[in-house]
Amino acid sequence: MDLRLDGKRAIVTGASRGIGLAVATALAAEGTDVALVARGAAALEEAAGGRARGTGARVLAVPADTASSESVDAMVARVAGELGGVDILVNAAAQPADPTIRRDLAGLRDDDLRAEVETKVLGYLRCARAVAPHMIATGWGRIVNISGLAARQSGSAIGSIRNVAVAAATKNLADELGPHGINVTVVHPGLPSPSARRRWCAASRGPVASARTRLARPWPPAWPSAASSTPPRWPTWWRSCAHRAASPSPVTRSRPAAAPAARSTPRSPWATHGHWRAARRCLSPCPPA
Repeated sequence: MDLRLDGKRAIVTGASRGIGLAVATALAAEGTDVALVARGAAALEEAAGGRARGTGARVLAVPADTASSESVDAMVARVAGELGGVDILVNAAAQPADPTIRRDLAGLRDDDLRAEVETKVLGYLRCARAVAPHMIATGWGRIVNISGLAARQSGSAIGSIRNVAVAAATKNLADELGPHGINVTVVHPGLPSPSARRRWCAASRGPVASARTRLARPWPPAWPSAASSTPPRWPTWWRSCAHRAASPSPVTRSRPAAAPAARSTPRSPWATHGHWRAARRCLSPCPPA
């Protein structure tokens, strides 16, 4: 894929592992000079020397702590000096949501929220503040803030607060920097790997653990033969999910149903139990342990 990023200069925070490292590797593969930023110098050097430098692009490993304004300013000054400027910033420096932390109101600790806001909200803003002058000077820039699905669903007050704050900050930055040719975008990724999803499901309680138990059943169900008139037995939770996904709008529901057309061939199970793609999106399947 050619994203026309040859010669661009990017900073990716949280780039020693996970989503940050994957983004840095993809940018380097597009011909972008990339600065990998993270707190751990050893892990950062290993990441830069292992995967990113194999692409042939220029790759820098720059240790920095986004919870410190001085560290961020020094990091951006070094990258701009060595690469000649900054065109792209990908903010991905944040701790993954911890499913072992109590999510109820009684178990919420002030310090947990402060730490998340300091890193993921203020840290993103510090990096954007430091790179904005370089992008404004060239009239072109891209800032991508990695948020998370907790911004769009409940289950963790801390996770929702920090991710909603990132989305709100992104909108404000986009309005301010857009006239200067700088696009600011927020991305809400899910769990990036099957192992991460298994760890989450194993440590979580309530609906997530319940979904894991349901999804551990054999899939797909045994289909009947074409000559059989008995439909396959779908799990109750799947039937209700498919019904919600396939429910017509109130306007459509009020119209008289048309008579079904005669069919010369047996209807396939997929058609009989249609809307399976929409139904699959109602739950995020957890891989079996």
